[in-house]
Parts: sequence; structure tokens; C-alpha cells
Amino acid sequence: MRPKQLRQLQRFFQSIARKLRWLVPGIGIKRWVVVILAGTTLLGVGFAFMLLDLYRTAPQTWWLPIIKIASLQFITNRVIRALIFGAIGVALTVFGIIGLNRALLRPFMRPGKDIIDTVAQFRRAIDAVPRGKSVALLVRRGNSTVYVPMKLSTAG
Repeated sequence: MRPKQLRQLQRFFQSIARKLRWLVPGIGIKRWVVVILAGTTLLGVGFAFMLLDLYRTAPQTWWLPIIKIASLQFITNRVIRALIFGAIGVALTVFGIIGLNRALLRPFMRPGKDIIDTVAQFRRAIDAVPRGKSVALLVRRGNSTVYVPMKLSTAG
């Protein structure tokens, strides 16, 4: 492999590794990804039911051939049609979520810092804030920081 191709491949894998950092435990991202996925799925199922009902009950109108083309009826294998629509749906959802995240997080970004670093730093700062009658004690061990919650005594 040529050095240029090797560098491109290395940059590609580094890009994937940076994107997978969004799935690290403790930064509160995964639960919202699951909620967005479930909502998008249910929205798609509802839309499909509506289109199916409209398609089955509609008389021969001018827009029925358009629906037949848009639903890829010329492809006889339903599994292939489902895979095509699924791939397009996943790509559009990911593209939309990435664009929305960039637009929402842009005002909070620090120059030269990755978005995930800013979010993770914010989450760690929030976890260190005392809640109620407890205090979070920071214990540093090597390169990691452990948060140890402690109860305050109310002896008096």
C-alpha cells in the first residue's frame, strides 16, 4: 500500500474512532439516540400505514402512477425494496442528526476542541456539583478521575 493510501486509511479509521466516542458511557447521548431511533421508526411505520391505506382504497387517479414509482414497485423483490428504503432512511436520519447537533452545539464550541470533548467535560463538571446533602469527592488515580459521592452529616 502506498503511503498516501495508508494515510487516508488511517485518517478514515481515526474519524470512525472519534465518532464512536459519542457512545462512551456517562455522557448522556445513547439514550437520546435510542429515543430518536424509536420515534423515527414509529413515524415511518405510521406513514407507511397511511400510504398503504391510500394506495389500496384510491381509485385510478393521476397521482397513483407517481406513488407506484416512488414505492419502487418496478422492483419485484420486497426485501430489496425494504433494504433500499431502510438504507436511505438511516442515511437521512444520521445526516439530519449530525446537522442538528452541529447547529445546536456551534455556539458552545471552543476553537480547536472537538465537540465530544466539550460535551464530556460539561458532563463531568455537572457530576461534580453537590446535590442535596451530598458532596462529590474527586479522586484522581493515574489518568482517570473517580467521583465518590459522600453524605454530609447533619449532626447538630
